[in-house]
Amino acid sequence: MAHNQGCALTGYEAKEFHCAPGTALVTYENAAVGRVCIGALWYQELINLKKKNPILAGFCREQHEKELEPRILTKETSAELLKQLKYPKSLPEKADYLITFMYNHGGADGKTFNLQSGADYPLCYADSPSGFNSVMTYLIEKGLITCKVTHLSGLIFAYRTHLKPHVIDELRTHPSHGPMQNLVDQEIRTGNAEWDKRINHAIELFDEQPQTKERMRSAVVDLCAVLEPLRSKLEGRFGRKDTNTFFTIVNEFDVRHNKKEILVVEHEEQLEWLYYSFLNTINTYAKLERKLSGVLNANPA
Repeated sequence: MAHNQGCALTGYEAKEFHCAPGTALVTYENAAVGRVCIGALWYQELINLKKKNPILAGFCREQHEKELEPRILTKETSAELLKQLKYPKSLPEKADYLITFMYNHGGADGKTFNLQSGADYPLCYADSPSGFNSVMTYLIEKGLITCKVTHLSGLIFAYRTHLKPHVIDELRTHPSHGPMQNLVDQEIRTGNAEWDKRINHAIELFDEQPQTKERMRSAVVDLCAVLEPLRSKLEGRFGRKDTNTFFTIVNEFDVRHNKKEILVVEHEEQLEWLYYSFLNTINTYAKLERKLSGVLNANPA
């Protein structure tokens, strides 16, 4: 019989732990995953491995938030579930997932959420409290949420947050996609065939699965090639000061060179941030040009 050794998916305390005689099933609950129903042998194996399972933790939390009965998890059913489960993998996907969750659970009406990275990281399929902190930082930097952050201890932060009005409006208009996915789904037209070709190539590279750091880097390089000849035009639309600040970032995070004075881009999260920042800048510029000028010049400046 399995004994209570904590949650097999998160390592947290397991409350209301019960191993039903004759069924070989373990049930328990905690704030991170909700209620879990797991085969006793699989539970013990996971405990012995001492390895967290954030994907199954995210799935259980999702079931809990939907007020569904917990799925019985055995080694076999878990393997099949992981093959079929569609869940957010990249940082922007996790951010969209969390934004959509908030919208569907009262955020559309201005509800304020009290989230905590330790208890709520499975909410968006983050792999840890640190991963959840990265998602929240991403949303704050993108201007999608208003948030008061309190450091509790270590990597655990509390977030008192709500959606910004423009995000609520966007999700009302496009309920099937989050804000970052809407950006990627838009047709970005600059009026320059060569630039558009590079933008589409960048999007294809970045979206190709399985995603690799090399393809992500190549996508960012393609977008850099579009941005560089646009610098003077961007100054006219965004202002010289903001444009100079933006290009300082572009130059410091130079993904094409290995200079000592350049900040090294080592992590997928850095490449994601650069990719969506560059893509959004190009898209905003192109929309402003169409709005304010009518038709873009087909030739580079």
